[in-house]
Amino acid sequence: MELSFLKSLVIIFGVSGMVVFLLGRLKIPSIVGFLIAGVILGPHGFEFIREGDIILLIGKRENINQATEYLET
Repeated sequence: MELSFLKSLVIIFGVSGMVVFLLGRLKIPSIVGFLIAGVILGPHGFEFIREGDIILLIGKRENINQATEYLET
């Protein structure tokens, strides 16, 4: 579970960063880049991230503390 979570997290941040950077060069706001990255990665796009639980895990605020504690160990 932890390795798949880390892999999914790296994919999400990597694709989001690339899309936002490329659209930033075209003077398009970053929120549009994040939306496009979500469409690319999501279950209705190319399905790179299929696990709905991973998105819910990232979205919950209390899990941010768990993630930082995990990374500190």
